[in-house]
Amino acid sequence: MSLRAELIVPGDSVAPGERTSADLLVCNDGHIVDAYDLELLGDPGDWDTRRLGRVVVFPGTSEQITIPLAPPRSGQLTPGPLPFAVKVVSSEDPGRIAVPEAALAVGEFFDVEAKLARKTVKGRFSAAQFVTLRNAGNAPAHIRIRCAPQEDTAPVRVRTRRARVELDPGERARIGIDLNNTKPTLLGGTEACALRLRVEWDAQAEQELEFTYERLPFLTKKAVKGLALLAAAAVAGVALWLSPVGGKATPKTQSLPGPSQRKQQEQSEKDKEKAQKQEQEKQDKEKEAEEKKKEEDKAPKQKSLQRPLSVTAERGTKSDQYTVPKGYELRLASVSVTVGGPANGTWKLTAHQGTFANGTMAQGYQHEWKEPPYTVPEGKSVKLTVECPVTAAGAPSPQPSAGPSASGAPSQPQPTTCTVTAQLAGILVPTKGPFNSPPPLKPA
Repeated sequence: MSLRAELIVPGDSVAPGERTSADLLVCNDGHIVDAYDLELLGDPGDWDTRRLGRVVVFPGTSEQITIPLAPPRSGQLTPGPLPFAVKVVSSEDPGRIAVPEAALAVGEFFDVEAKLARKTVKGRFSAAQFVTLRNAGNAPAHIRIRCAPQEDTAPVRVRTRRARVELDPGERARIGIDLNNTKPTLLGGTEACALRLRVEWDAQAEQELEFTYERLPFLTKKAVKGLALLAAAAVAGVALWLSPVGGKATPKTQSLPGPSQRKQQEQSEKDKEKAQKQEQEKQDKEKEAEEKKKEEDKAPKQKSLQRPLSVTAERGTKSDQYTVPKGYELRLASVSVTVGGPANGTWKLTAHQGTFANGTMAQGYQHEWKEPPYTVPEGKSVKLTVECPVTAAGAPSPQPSAGPSASGAPSQPQPTTCTVTAQLAGILVPTKGPFNSPPPLKPA
């Protein structure tokens, strides 16, 4: 018996972060039904599961399997050909192996991350802002920086120290932006000017950031108050200097607060206590939310399950099973059974509630659960059992031979080995924790 396999990859390149697929053609040039285990080799195997399951191919026929490929959106994945292969191993004869090779064309993608040093900058005559850039793509990026006030009449002049920069993948740069106050003020309050920073790079992509420039007066309110106190102290000193010594002492008086003042003071204290209570409640809520988030991060999460059960039996009964791990329950969404062998051979799928699917080798089987799914508790197993017919002498029972075809060609020999593959698809849902109550997602 011989085995042939061929990989067919798309001719166009695929950018990181996008999905594509390759086709695997498996040909059985032998004379009996054979099942082949498939395994993905090379770097693409790290993007998804390496084990691709098992395919059953009848004699003289071929099967085509679609292999999903999704290169990650990472700057470390350089453009160009990325070789990979698929290992095809016969279950009848493990020494019969085919390893077709191919190369996936990885394209370019452009992505730039921009971050401001501060949301607000202050200054009387000038100020400086800084933006940090990082090339998160896998190809060199040509970046252009533009910064201007949101209002054309704003009294601010902007100058970017490096308006254009080129960064290799993973490279960083820190660009300074100078802000000049064109109309400084001597006295008054703080004036805010909104500015927009636009970062543009290849493929017409851009990112906008906003920040505020606060124009401070030359003399702030604190400075004016300090000067007033200094002037008052100077006047008082001069008056004391010019006043006669030994003058008549004046009695000191002290005014007591009236009813309206006491009422205002009590209301002020109540408002202060209320504000403190609200602040404490806010801090308690934030602490509770943070603790809840930590518990959710530690709690087990739902997992998608794609698990094949495979049995090959020449005579008698054989089985294969999958046991639900501790702390989870299995919610089956679909099951697909591929069969091959004598027509009077039988198979069945059982779980803790008994048999939920069975059939013969005459045809395959496929079923999907909508709502509710088929649930298997933790520690329980899904078991595939195959019974292959046995003659009195201990050999597989012969199949009735059909008469010669109209063309006179001899009939093909009937298969004598029962081969069954059941593909289970579902979701493993935690039995405890915050992720056990939501309905499960559809399996990938």
